[in-house]
Amino acid sequence: VLSMQKIEEGKLELDMQPFLLADAVNSVLLIFGAAAASKGQHLHQEMAGSIPCKVLGDRFRVEHVLGNLLSNAIKFSPQGGRITISVTSSHLPPHQEEEWATVTVTVKDEGPGIAEEHQHKLFTNFVQLNADQLQRGQGSGLGLSLCKQIVELHDGTVGLRSQPGQGSEFYFSIPFQVLMPSSHSRSSHHNATNALQQLVIPTAEATIMPNNNKERTILVVDGKQHIE
Repeated sequence: VLSMQKIEEGKLELDMQPFLLADAVNSVLLIFGAAAASKGQHLHQEMAGSIPCKVLGDRFRVEHVLGNLLSNAIKFSPQGGRITISVTSSHLPPHQEEEWATVTVTVKDEGPGIAEEHQHKLFTNFVQLNADQLQRGQGSGLGLSLCKQIVELHDGTVGLRSQPGQGSEFYFSIPFQVLMPSSHSRSSHHNATNALQQLVIPTAEATIMPNNNKERTILVVDGKQHIE
């Protein structure tokens, strides 16, 4: 649970632990898949082959950021719209024999867009733009401000590209210490990555189901199990 006092005092802390990037993205897509499907929206995920498999970071906070961006995209995109989640990475120079890579996650929606003069306000604490300023129809309150804090605690950056009438692209980039490079991801985690790359939700017939044996969730679309 996020403490409002810690946020206001700038004392939000990270719990840095090894985690699998594909699993983190997978978890967020599963959580919000039904919400997108209920609006007939298409969720399309694009994951570059260079993405490291395992990194060091605060998985819970990273999922919070992606979940916030995806939730907004679903909320403000029209019925039957397309939302694209892309994940790319670029390697950084080695630091004391440690491997590092910058991972960038972008959420692109088909909402009404945001005028340039109002975009910087979205990442300010407790600021909400009115319907004329924010073409989406309502403000984002604390959500994007908290996302900015989380990303910056990871020494990363967050931002957006948007024009009225042309949708929005919200993105964040975080430099992660790589604990397992992409070559392992393509072999031992090939199936999970493949499923993510092909994850598209075309109709409202989506269900989130528990898997009691593995304590994970399964996304079922049109009666077909997409992720195990």
